[in-house]
Amino acid sequence: MAGVLGLQLLSATGVIAEETTIAIDSLPDPVIVWTPDDFASQPDRRWPVVYWYPGTGGKPSVDFIRRHVDQRDWIVVGMGFREPGRFEGGEANVATELAILHGVRERLAAPYRLDPARQYVGGFSKGGWISGMYLTRDPTLAGALILGAGWLEPPPSAGVAGPLRAIYAGIGELDGNRAMIQRAVRESALHHIAVTLDVWAGLGHRGPDQSESLRQWLRVAGAAGQNGETSQVDPLLDEAVNWFDAAFGKLTSSKEPLPNRYFALETLSRMPFFAILDEESRSVAAAAFKEWSARPELAPEIAAKRRFDEILDRESRDRMIGTLEICRDDYRKLAESAPGTIFGEAAARAAERADALLK
Repeated sequence: MAGVLGLQLLSATGVIAEETTIAIDSLPDPVIVWTPDDFASQPDRRWPVVYWYPGTGGKPSVDFIRRHVDQRDWIVVGMGFREPGRFEGGEANVATELAILHGVRERLAAPYRLDPARQYVGGFSKGGWISGMYLTRDPTLAGALILGAGWLEPPPSAGVAGPLRAIYAGIGELDGNRAMIQRAVRESALHHIAVTLDVWAGLGHRGPDQSESLRQWLRVAGAAGQNGETSQVDPLLDEAVNWFDAAFGKLTSSKEPLPNRYFALETLSRMPFFAILDEESRSVAAAAFKEWSARPELAPEIAAKRRFDEILDRESRDRMIGTLEICRDDYRKLAESAPGTIFGEAAARAAERADALLK
């Protein structure tokens, strides 16, 4: 490993952040290391890190994750692959790529004061698939960010687990990998891995400019287990409560139809900050769920969602053409039987997604 170039960047706070490129012998492009605004001012701090991988043909970049960490708390490393094309998932190739990651980790550990207990991998598309593979093969990783990808069967020896292992799974509603990421949610439970699922409405195989769920996930993961100690998430409680109060207040004052508000609250309940809320805030949400779900106008909406989830679960069980054809037809039937409902309309879009995969 050789060749280091630093680039100073003036952040929105007026504080100097820095990007450094480091040439790696086994990679065609240098890795990029981004340090946050407060890195130099905290010389005794151990830092969490995300090693971020691009999609097929992409170059190392830190931009997407940097936008979600509020210019603080994390070090971000833009990684690349030996071969920029389609990834070959054989064990030998995965082992070689993982060895390169280990080499980069060793190279950066001391100068960047990386916390060994908070090492994460992530990426979009090809980068997301490989991140899931790494997580099931490397017990030293605390978690993964799997975006626009899914979950492959781990090797039989992958019995790795730990209290901090977690996945952020982000996917476009219309992405061809939608069912595969649903599989990741289910399979993760078998490996003691907690998953935050973030479905980006209306998007295909691309990520959003900003995701509030991802921002929260990084905030919580960055605070948890600092320096290998007991969880440091408690200081985030005020931030989480303020977020919930604002979001819930907007829902209750909204003129949106009740089903829209109900499912928006359901989305809030899956977000990382919701998991660390105090009992009072949780009880407020529970009371709203109870009251709203009892209203007659929600009955067909809840039934449509239940049926939609059943079809999606079946679709995620395998990648057989016959299964996909059955699910496409079932989505169409749901769209016809529940017109005008949120998940009846979602089923129509899912049928189109399945149709595109079958062509």
